Amino acid sequence: MWISRPMWISRSGLHIVSGLLLLGAVSGFAPAPVHATEASLSFAGPSSSIREPDIQDKSESGNTVEESEAGSGKNILSRGAALLRSFLKKPASNEFQEISRRAKQGDLYAKWKLGRMYEAGEVVKKNNARAYRLFREVARKHKVSDRYSSRKRITIEALVDIACLLRVGVPEAGIKKNPVRAHQLLQYVASMFGHARAQYLLGQMNISGEGTKPRIKQGMRWLSLAARKQNAAAQAALGQYYLGKPKTGKPDRVKGLMWLSLARENEKNQKTRKQISQLYESTLTETSSSERERAGHLAAIWKQRHRGKGIGE
Repeated sequence: MWISRPMWISRSGLHIVSGLLLLGAVSGFAPAPVHATEASLSFAGPSSSIREPDIQDKSESGNTVEESEAGSGKNILSRGAALLRSFLKKPASNEFQEISRRAKQGDLYAKWKLGRMYEAGEVVKKNNARAYRLFREVARKHKVSDRYSSRKRITIEALVDIACLLRVGVPEAGIKKNPVRAHQLLQYVASMFGHARAQYLLGQMNISGEGTKPRIKQGMRWLSLAARKQNAAAQAALGQYYLGKPKTGKPDRVKGLMWLSLARENEKNQKTRKQISQLYESTLTETSSSERERAGHLAAIWKQRHRGKGIGE
């Protein structure tokens, strides 16, 4: 059973020092994210979804915004307005314009969100160069001492996005492919903050030897840590690993089927879930009834043991 802060990870003090050195390099160096092109274990991890930070910001009196509104007698109306807004969402193009406007005003969350839009090609034409520049602006605000603030969560996301782009490079921005630097950034975020997507990506890179020497044992540990946080991509990657030829030299269909079943349940992206389901169904045809029964039993035990554990960014 893996512990949440594995003993094989270096002491936090060393990570803080290395983190400061890495972050110092962010301002003058180029990084970026990889989504569907993730090493040999090819299921892309879901983009970490974080809510806009001002939703839970504190008011001047120390109460949350929602508590303050309740005190003024407008709680019911404000909730009704919020519900109405959820049904009458702005068109995507309007959202892009609003995010762009806020980003120009210096809003950190808006800059990160805009970078994501350019990187994914949502509404606007895909532009990794602009995405990188925006992610770098956000990452420059990262401070190790500011560990639990909403700003810290956004800067951490930007660091992971930068590492992803470094894996493939951004030629249009003059950024060469640099998996070594990407591995270092992911090591920092995964170790210091237990970020599930960083752990998943780091696990992939360690197993495949991308940016480092192949370290299968460490890679499996990182994938397992991410999987415990219900990261479907890590669960699918574990399933693929066991269906391949692990240490025994032959597939372990029971464990492979177990992990694929968990990944299929947790994956939110419809297209990716379909891919996992296809692999799961094809594996079913190759297994015996006893193997399927054992896989289902293991999956049930695993869910009971890790019930209630969130994505754990």
